Order: sequence, then structure tokens, then C-alpha cells
Amino acid sequence: MVQDGQRVRPDSVDEALAAWDAGHEVETIEMGGMGDGYEMAIQRVAFELMRALRDDPALVAINAKVGEHDQFPPEFSRMLDERIMALDAKQEDGSYALGGLSGAQAGAAKNMAVNLTRHGWDNARKQVPDRMIFVRKSDPRELYAAEQASA
Repeated sequence: MVQDGQRVRPDSVDEALAAWDAGHEVETIEMGGMGDGYEMAIQRVAFELMRALRDDPALVAINAKVGEHDQFPPEFSRMLDERIMALDAKQEDGSYALGGLSGAQAGAAKNMAVNLTRHGWDNARKQVPDRMIFVRKSDPRELYAAEQASA
């Protein structure tokens, strides 16, 4: 792990999650390209899915069995989707915890989490060096609101 002040370039999921939880800026892969709120919703979900892929024995076992170019098995995809739905749950005021995720956002978060869990940041830096960004844990709803206000 390389740390430059509050910016962390992790080499593993453990390092990334520790930095994320500590409020540091963490190097990751840009997945959305459609604004800060949209991107942060993807990142929030991806980091929590990485946590689940590290900590949930059932997810760890299935993830280890899936081949490099295989489709997600239905059970694996269902389990990840359940996690995503819990993260973006409907609130008492009728809003959604992460602003209401699209299917594209959920798919991008799953893809990122699985690939970083399996292959790590070194591979991402080699494969998509032009898409590496720094993010910090934040509420995407605040970013959505800021984007709306400036539009």
C-alpha cells in the first residue's frame, strides 16, 4: 500500500476497506462516467460488496469457483443483488438510501467488486490505467443534490 497523505493506493481489498472506513481517499476504478453522485453510488456499493466477498463464507466459496469468463451463477448473482437492495433500501421518507440505483449501477458495482477481489489493484492499474480515480466514502445523495443545484 502506498499512502500519500490522505490518498491511499491499496494493493488488496483489506487495505482498500481499511482506508475507506478511515475516511481516506482510495484509488479505485471509475465505472460510471456520468457525474459524481452516480459514480459514488457505484463506489459505495462496490466497496460493500468487496467487504461481503471477503467476509461472507458463502460468497467467498462461490466466487472462488466461478471461472474467469463465466457468467455469475444465479445463486451468486442473487446473493449480491440482495446485498445491493439492502444498501439502497427505501427510507421512511420514501427516498432510497443511495438515491435509487439503476441496473447499470448495480452491474458496474458487481463487476468492479468481483474483479478487484479476484485480481487486485495491480491488475486494474495495468488494465485500465486511464480509469483510476480517488474516492472517499460519502453520501451520493448529497452529490446528486449538488449536481442538480449547479445545473
